[in-house]
Amino acid sequence: MPTIPDSVKDLLEKPIVASLTTIAPDGIPENTAIWALWDGEHIMISTADGRRKPGNIRNNPNVAVFVIDPENTGRWLDVRGVVEEMVDDENYKHVKAIGKLYTGDDNFTGGGDASEKRLVIKIKPLRVASQG
Repeated sequence: MPTIPDSVKDLLEKPIVASLTTIAPDGIPENTAIWALWDGEHIMISTADGRRKPGNIRNNPNVAVFVIDPENTGRWLDVRGVVEEMVDDENYKHVKAIGKLYTGDDNFTGGGDASEKRLVIKIKPLRVASQG
């Protein structure tokens, strides 16, 4: 199974905004700016249930993630994969961890209503391309 090369792994370990592509029910790709983490096996993102991303993924779990190094635009990571799991974010544990990385806030809850149901989306890489 493909994995993220060490030479670009930091693009998923630093607070860099990535692009997630999902497929809408009408078959048209949709891009969304996301915050991402790499756990050594999955690219992990957070979202609120009821938004378009979870609905698109439930309809078609094939996704792509693209990250460009903001300090060197010739350095990038392109991952095509499948969502293996979409689970409840118990006690907002994941969104708080990703929020801490991206904002420094220990209590980040996703910017929406603090009572909304949060999800952790786990993306398994199937094809990985990179430069730099």
